[in-house]
Amino acid sequence: FAIIPFHMEKVFVEFDVTNPDEKEFLRMRAITPQNENLPYEDREKGEDGKDIMVSRDYTMNFYCLLPSEVAEGGAIPYILTFRRTSLKAGKTLATQMFTINRAANRPPPAVLIEISASKMTEEKKTWAVMNVKPMIAASKEQFEAAHMWMKLIRDGKAKVDNESLVDEVKSTLKNATPVQDVGT
Repeated sequence: FAIIPFHMEKVFVEFDVTNPDEKEFLRMRAITPQNENLPYEDREKGEDGKDIMVSRDYTMNFYCLLPSEVAEGGAIPYILTFRRTSLKAGKTLATQMFTINRAANRPPPAVLIEISASKMTEEKKTWAVMNVKPMIAASKEQFEAAHMWMKLIRDGKAKVDNESLVDEVKSTLKNATPVQDVGT
């Protein structure tokens, strides 16, 4: 599928992994120059004052629009998250938006991006790794829609409802089952 990416945020998603059988979501923490080198595994004091083991996922969140929704006139942003084995694709997308586009004197949402996934299997585990590929230049209508949302988000006039995101992460962890390889 295609996206029009227009904004990026980097966050750590942190989990309590003291009990390896019960990974518990703790919080999301914005990545800043002061904390960007935090270890992926760490110890800290929990709410009850006891030591806990903390695992951090370095995550790149991209705000994007779908071209089909822009064409229909009712586009709202989605957040596409890249972490772990898909982090390389997130870095490729950031390079396109903020380096390649800038070198061509274009803003971040100037190019539509194709998102796909590759199925990976190792030691009886199966997962998907996201891929990104530049497609074509955004149309004037697509660029203007993305630019409007980019300004709203950067000016703080539109915010993500993190409570629903936190609830979704907790629900996913609670209901997670191993992915079975169903063949190709």
